[in-house]
Parts: sequence; C-alpha cells; structure tokens
Amino acid sequence: MPSGRVINDFRLDDRNLMPLTKRNISFLVPALPDGQYRVQFRPIVGTRTLESVTADYMVAKGEAKLVTEAASLEQSPISIEPSSLNVAIPKGGNRSFNIKVTNNGSKPIPISISAAGLDQNLVGAIGVSESKAPLGMTVEIDNESDPIEPGETRTVHISLGVPESAEGDIWFALVAKETGNSKALVESSLCSISVPLTQKPDMVIENPQVIKDGARTIAVKFQVRNSGNTALRPEPSAAVLESGVKLLERVGVDVVGDGGILPGKMIENTIMIPQKLKPGNHVLEIDYQYGPTNTAKLRVPITIPATGGTKPVAKPAAKPAAKSGKN
Repeated sequence: MPSGRVINDFRLDDRNLMPLTKRNISFLVPALPDGQYRVQFRPIVGTRTLESVTADYMVAKGEAKLVTEAASLEQSPISIEPSSLNVAIPKGGNRSFNIKVTNNGSKPIPISISAAGLDQNLVGAIGVSESKAPLGMTVEIDNESDPIEPGETRTVHISLGVPESAEGDIWFALVAKETGNSKALVESSLCSISVPLTQKPDMVIENPQVIKDGARTIAVKFQVRNSGNTALRPEPSAAVLESGVKLLERVGVDVVGDGGILPGKMIENTIMIPQKLKPGNHVLEIDYQYGPTNTAKLRVPITIPATGGTKPVAKPAAKPAAKSGKN
C-alpha cells in the first residue's frame, strides 16, 4: 500500500525448483478494503536471500486486478571466487586482495562491482541489503570497466580500509552485477573484517510467547538477539524442569538458518513441548552457549494439566417410601 504498512507476511515452505523449470506459487490473503496494494516475493536459497520481485494490484469490490506486470529475474552467468572472505585488519589499517569474476555465459557481459550491507531475517537467511558498505569503511575497486568475454575469468583488485573507531566484526558483501540488465540477479561474495582484540560477544534470549491448547502449553516461541559486535554460532539446548528445579526431560532445539547470527541481528525459534510430561507447573529452561563460558538463558513457566480420570459415578437417588394407610 502507499503507506508502506505490511498487512500480512507469509512463509511458503516446500517450494523447491528443479533446474531450468518454472513453478506457479499461490497464497491466500485476508479480505482487503478497496485500494492499491503491493505484493513482494523474496526467494530464499539455503541461507541466502535473493532480490525481491514485486507486483502492484488494485482491489475494488472484493476483486483484485494487476496494475503493473510482475517483474521477473533471471540467473546471471557471472560467478565470483571466493564465495566468502574473512580478513583481519587492525584499527586504522587497510588490506588489499584479489577476487576472480568469471563469465560462464555465451556473450560478453559488462559488469559493475560494489560493496553493500547485509541483512539477516528472522529465519536466519542472509542476503544483500540495499544499504551501502558499513559507515567509515573504504572500498576501492579497479579493473572492471571492460566487458568480460565468454569463458573469461577476470582478476579484480580490492582494497579495504577500516577507521580508527572500528571494533568487532564488519560484515558486508562484494556484489557483481551485469550492467544494464535490471532482470539479472546479482552474484555476491560474503565478506567479514575482523578487528583484532576488539571482539565483545553478547547474546540475549527474549520475548517468549507461550502457545497453548486450552490449559496445556504446546510450544514456546522466542527470539535470540546477537547484542555483541561479533558474529556468533551458538549451541542451543533446552530442558523442562519440574517445579523449576528437577530435570524432567531434555527438549530438542532446531537450528535456524545455518546456525550463525550476525552482529546486531535477531532470529526467531520455537520449541515444541513434549505432550507426555508429568502434569504440573514446570519451567522450560533455554540455553544458548556462544563461547567456552558464555551462555544466554531464558526460563519460561509452562503448564501441563492433569489428563483427568474417571469421574465417580453418582449414586442413584433413593426412591421415596410407599405410603401405607387405609382407604
């Protein structure tokens, strides 16, 4: 909508595609008042979020009509090596290195290379954002002006610098894009700069939401936030404690995305509660260990009601005694 307010957010699972195939995807939306709306579709491949596709619709009297044709994106024949890069640069320092860009297509391709920020969504997928490289970091790129011929691999020189104020990890992407082709997906190399001796790991588990079926707790939803300045790959675990003290049962915790959380980012997770637990008021204790001695904890009260049992059978009411007497 023109206001930019998100009305509904869907996650469409099990939408895999075979190579060189197409697939129609449909979803339901709630009843909408008349007006113009925008549908945005953002595919996730593994832990990587690709560019979004949008289409505008006009809703009138309960019917939706397409206003603008949906954009379509195509796979670019460009590839980058290495696909990820981790370098250590001290405060105020700089470092130079090379990346290789290959044209795997059948025609010459003009390319542009730039640095961009990264996003990580609540399901852990990492993608290139529309923001530029982190503030204060310099990126100098050369040798990219001429088109790359089919089958050619070009070496591109990169120079990185960090300010004196830099701390922790700086995450960004080096993006190669086919110049003049707005439908081509970008190819990127995920990069991180580690500033030695400045890492401050920290993690918070927060915003628990207890999901119930009647009086019974069936799941606990929560968020894990990387509140430090370095990327973390925590080891999650959980247990149900009887009356908050005695171990009753250990509970599995799913790994979200590839398990890593970028600095300042947040993921969302859900723990299903076993349904054959001993009835009572218990505590779900969630642990995320993110270092040899560092652990983030969250304790959430849960309820497992008694299953009931056979109700006592009521005694039949006594019949009133027959009256006796003479007529």
